[in-house]
Amino acid sequence: MSILPFIGPQLEALILKMGEGNDYIAHSLLMQSLTHRTLTLKTLRLISPGPAHHISYPFAALISSSPNLTLLSIPPFSLTEEVVAAAGQLPLLKTLAFSAWWASDENYHESGMCFKFIPESFPQLRALSFGSLPNRMAEILQSTDHLRRLSAVVLDCPAYNSPQEIENVFAVLGSGAQQLERVMMACSPVPQLAGSSSNDSLSVDSIRPLFSCTQLKRFGLFAPHFAPPKDDDIVEMGKNWPGMWFLSLCPSPLLKRDVGVSFSILSSFAKSFPNLQELRLFFGQEVPEFDGDLYPAYRFTKLGTLKIGWPRIPKDKTRDIGFLLASLCQNPPLILPEEGVGNRGHRLSPQENEDLIAKCSDIKSNMDLAFRIKGSFDRKFNRAGPAVE
Repeated sequence: MSILPFIGPQLEALILKMGEGNDYIAHSLLMQSLTHRTLTLKTLRLISPGPAHHISYPFAALISSSPNLTLLSIPPFSLTEEVVAAAGQLPLLKTLAFSAWWASDENYHESGMCFKFIPESFPQLRALSFGSLPNRMAEILQSTDHLRRLSAVVLDCPAYNSPQEIENVFAVLGSGAQQLERVMMACSPVPQLAGSSSNDSLSVDSIRPLFSCTQLKRFGLFAPHFAPPKDDDIVEMGKNWPGMWFLSLCPSPLLKRDVGVSFSILSSFAKSFPNLQELRLFFGQEVPEFDGDLYPAYRFTKLGTLKIGWPRIPKDKTRDIGFLLASLCQNPPLILPEEGVGNRGHRLSPQENEDLIAKCSDIKSNMDLAFRIKGSFDRKFNRAGPAVE
């Protein structure tokens, strides 16, 4: 209760981070003590390490007593009936978001999958996050005209029976929310449902219904596995998503970890997504020998981060990868390992993580060397200029 002296009449933002452990009585008492003290609150974030249904009633009361909320951020699987009813009546709420999405398996509880649209609820909502099984998810999204007003959708699916179920969810979005700018979905199974969830790979076909959302700028998919896309798939994606600047395609799969994309596909990404700022992919062991061309016809103009999800990059190939990246990027991007801790992805062992960090460091060193060579050429031959698009 020590925060109460800091809850003033003009408070606009509040983050409640619950400690480890199951002291739900203390958590509930804290919520009750805050109720009716947050009339001016615009942003409320709840971070809780466990299922939120234990504090559902006092948390719903706190939400109801905060009528000026525009952003409500809660753990995944925390949308109980009480919380949904309270949040739906907020007249100014624009964003219903996930907090600590990377720990959604810790928050899973079926009582927190009660999101639904009811008449006259969520009148100003523009960004929606909720968790549910995919068939129910599609029903919820299809049942309302709210969909055409949304600019962002973040979905957490704790299990699925077939890739077709995931494709159906994207089909609903593609037909009813073509103005979307951000779509994120996690559909790797939570531990409680892992035994009954499908092991079939998702693919470009699974996400193809979203190609009608031509305003999409950010897309992320976290799944047990994503079949490596082909060059033609990347070209098709780029044509339909010309403004894409963040793209993550299952960078840390749980299954088939010997099947990843070749580093050669980065050339297709550079051609099709020249304005991409962050790219996250799961790479396989196939690394083409660098052809010596540091000035290809197409390159990334804005790429700032490349996350690599693969712990066994061949040691003798880091030079080829580094020089390839230098040729495809206008400026040196950050080369980071995909740690595998988020959205129920494969968690690297300490040895795997150490190995991947070392390989990323080697790639960066070789990339920096190639950029120095390019800089020398540019100064000597006056070849500096804008990338060809």
